[in-house]
Amino acid sequence: MGLLAMIGLLLLSMQLDDRFFPDAQVYYITSTEQGVLKLLQQLFWLSMASLCGALGLLLVTGLKRHWRYILLLMLALLSLLHLNASLSVSFVHAVSFRDMLPLILLMGCLIWVVLSSGKSQLEPKRWLIAYASQTGSAMQLAKTLHQRILPHSQLCCCSQLSVDHLSDYEHVLFVVSTCGQGDAPDTAKAFMQQLQQVVLPSKPADFSVLALGDRHYPSFCAFGHRLQQLMLEKGFQQLLPLVEVDQMDMESVNDWWLQLPFQNQANTSEPVHLAYSTATLVKNQCLNPEQASRHAHHLRLQHADLSYQPGDLLAVLPRIHPEVIEQRLSLLGWSGDAEVFYHGQAERLDTLLLKLDWTDQQASTPQALIDQLKPLHERLYSIASCTDGEVDLLVRKHRRADGSTGNASGYLCSLVPGDPVLASVRVHSGFHVSHDFPLIMIAAGTGIAPFIGFLAQRQQRGSTAGHWLFFGEQFAEHDAYFADALSDFQRQGILSQLDCVWSRESGEYVQDRLLQKQVQLREWILQRNAHIYICGSLSGFGESVVQTLQQLFGSELMKERLHTDLY
Repeated sequence: MGLLAMIGLLLLSMQLDDRFFPDAQVYYITSTEQGVLKLLQQLFWLSMASLCGALGLLLVTGLKRHWRYILLLMLALLSLLHLNASLSVSFVHAVSFRDMLPLILLMGCLIWVVLSSGKSQLEPKRWLIAYASQTGSAMQLAKTLHQRILPHSQLCCCSQLSVDHLSDYEHVLFVVSTCGQGDAPDTAKAFMQQLQQVVLPSKPADFSVLALGDRHYPSFCAFGHRLQQLMLEKGFQQLLPLVEVDQMDMESVNDWWLQLPFQNQANTSEPVHLAYSTATLVKNQCLNPEQASRHAHHLRLQHADLSYQPGDLLAVLPRIHPEVIEQRLSLLGWSGDAEVFYHGQAERLDTLLLKLDWTDQQASTPQALIDQLKPLHERLYSIASCTDGEVDLLVRKHRRADGSTGNASGYLCSLVPGDPVLASVRVHSGFHVSHDFPLIMIAAGTGIAPFIGFLAQRQQRGSTAGHWLFFGEQFAEHDAYFADALSDFQRQGILSQLDCVWSRESGEYVQDRLLQKQVQLREWILQRNAHIYICGSLSGFGESVVQTLQQLFGSELMKERLHTDLY
């Protein structure tokens, strides 16, 4: 735009040369020419402002990566400013076209260099990274991978992907999670239906699947395998075999990543790491101190850049305390200074176990134990607040058979105010509340956490819809988590109905209470268009509650109204 404005000013200058009055040292300019001159000057300065903005953005976001383009933009900026100054002088001293020719040639060379150096930027994207995420982990990993192969890749959620779209790329990388009983994430269901109906595409891309899952579930990575099988049946070529990733094991991710045939791409030969921020613990309160075997802690973390919506999750990278490893080894009669090998490197047993995820694995020798273990990985926790900059969590301290505590829960519950925590938000878009419709929230144990955030958000927004919470735990005397907050929500009319079910006192469970309240539930769902949100353990609680709701209202209606965060 700036160059076109300069050309226009130059042509106008040449035209005005014919009407220059040497004695008066002025031009005779018509009103039309004055208007054109003013417009060209405005276009020039607008383009200068855009050029400065682009230069500033490159300086901030990628000085090392884009230094060539930064230099070229600076040269272009200086050249255009010099050309503008020369043309301004021409209106007074009648600079000829021959005087301007060197500057024009300089600008032509500069444009040629910019276009030729940016040719690769204009080429079509070769790689597509498509993700299907239920809790945000697959999306976060896909974004990290996408950054590694810019500018030759595009990132896309499967919810926005069509099968025809795949033919626009040479290679398609799927990063997908499995949820429920081997089900596809909600964001991938429409794509899978379309893929089942499509015929062989005219230009099939090659593909590879990175399948995220958890080996504790029998349907480990089942959706990833189903996606791969269907892609092969439809004629797509496999770039690399499917790789299973257990609980975000980055070693498995990098085994897959480093085999991909990238060419002349920076940062693709280095291992991939997820980024975490350092938050600070400001509160740690045990809410049921009398329940020694199942403590639940209310934690609050602060960090200026923590931004999220209620329903999102916080990924925490745990840290193992040396005394925990020492106690566990002593029970086995093993010495911490025993030499073991990990990936061909000799290390002390106790030092290595600080970096590995030793949960319930058992072995007859230290080396046999090490051979079973993978690096320590992140854990996900539901967020129990709705204020940016701080995050509340409700964490159950897990105890193993040998008396030791869980790697993540034991770490978090032992923190004191001021301790740092490595954490990162995981977007759980399928569990967000976007409209002010009535909510039926169903929770057991620490699954109540996200609903405290939901109610606080409804309170901030002045919700008048009315909401209903079902909460199940063992004892009313010990396990009434966030009782004061729930009472406040009731007094303010945010929470219009609260049903607490204490299983060890009444022998009743949440699904039993749902059956008892089915008439009122039917009114809320069918007449008031309420949506149902469930959070808690999948085994036992989650499966029973979902089955009860489907029995009462049918599977089709539940597909529209039911939102789950089950683990």
